Amino acid sequence: MLPALVDLLRDLAIIAAALGVVWWTWNHYSSDTVRRDDTARLQLTAERQAADLKQWIARLDERTAGMAAHLEDVATARRLAEQRCLAQLRVHRLLQATTDPFLTFAEIERALGHVGRFAGALSDEAEPLDKLEGDPLRRVLIEMVGNGVITQLDRDRYFIASDFETGDDDPDLPA
Repeated sequence: MLPALVDLLRDLAIIAAALGVVWWTWNHYSSDTVRRDDTARLQLTAERQAADLKQWIARLDERTAGMAAHLEDVATARRLAEQRCLAQLRVHRLLQATTDPFLTFAEIERALGHVGRFAGALSDEAEPLDKLEGDPLRRVLIEMVGNGVITQLDRDRYFIASDFETGDDDPDLPA
């Protein structure tokens, strides 16, 4: 009886193994569409994430380019402001260095062009020796007059404003 029981258990184990293989095969066959759908869904999600990442990178590149352009504009504006300040400094230094209290536009233009009697008063190696003439010089003079640094007299003569103030409250002037 014992050998018959062992044979029965062995046959039951073989049947169980065969049923396990059949169950696994059926499960694999019946869930094949679900697995394909899951795989396709994961692939679509990965593709969407990649497309979103590409768009994000493009927007980041645009913002970076915009910031670079803005920084370049700021640097250019700063350079131009510094050049205007240097031009105003040259005009002011010229007006202070002359013995003549009033200089005409032509005299200022000639002096800043490093030609004539005022050239020695403007030698400064820290500043560029570019010529300042024509409309750019007029703009500098207009800005300086507007700021009250220099004063314009008779349409064409300029002088340092603090040298000849009107002095309404000056006690030495007759009322």
